[in-house]
Order: sequence, then C-alpha cells, then structure tokens
Amino acid sequence: MLSSRQRGNLAKFFFDSAKLVLAINVLGPVVVPDKSHLSVVVAGFFAVIGFVGIGVLLDREVEL
Repeated sequence: MLSSRQRGNLAKFFFDSAKLVLAINVLGPVVVPDKSHLSVVVAGFFAVIGFVGIGVLLDREVEL
C-alpha cells in the first residue's frame, strides 16, 4: 500500500498531468488549426477527466 505522502505525490502528479493535457488540448488547435481533429480533442478531454478523477480519488484517500 501507499503511504499518505506517496499518495499525495501521486495525486499531484495526476493533477499536473491533467493540466498539461488540457493545455495541449486547448492550445493545439489554436496553434495548428489544419492538423487538429475533433476525435483527438474529444479524447484529450476524456483523458483530462480520467486524470482528474484518479487524482481526486487518491487525494481523498479512497482505495482504487
């Protein structure tokens, strides 16, 4: 099992990953509009939701 410090660090990692994916997902179509696809944007938002969900579960100390 993970200690509370490890769990906190892992939750922070997932929150930071979600922020990074969201930034790429939002800025990607703006920077290169001809290369963006709707499926990639939708998949990016689902990835952000997943990362935030895992981070919340770890932050609340809920067992996965």
